[in-house]
Amino acid sequence: MFGLLTRLSVIFSVPVISVLQNAYAGEVYKKVVNEYSDEAIIFLCLVVIPLGSIASILTPDPATEQKISVLAKLVYSILASIIAMVYIIHFEKQLSIVHVAWVAGVAFVAPSVVPSLKALIFELLPTIKDNLKKRINAFFGIENKEN
Repeated sequence: MFGLLTRLSVIFSVPVISVLQNAYAGEVYKKVVNEYSDEAIIFLCLVVIPLGSIASILTPDPATEQKISVLAKLVYSILASIIAMVYIIHFEKQLSIVHVAWVAGVAFVAPSVVPSLKALIFELLPTIKDNLKKRINAFFGIENKEN
């Protein structure tokens, strides 16, 4: 496996090195960056998604939070960062390098946010619904008859 990776790196590095050593490499680089800036930012987003996911997996959970499995952290990170990237591509008219940092941040923070959202949906909202129902019934003068 190491031999294969070494051979592939040599095969793909030779054309890159020869292009970079070319006298016109600076102009080619500027032309590519100017013409394909959005594609380069999308590519960078795809590069930072695994990096943010790995960083979130390696970061220990706070003692107050429930422990999350590594697979769940990975799934939360990747799905949330892909959703963030789709949001950026769909709604933003001009992409910038800040969007890459945002996607990486979403990949890093998502495993700690998802359990909080789950607690909000499954624990807090039923309590709010019951409280709101009692207030509406009291406002309209309806007595709550429970059997």
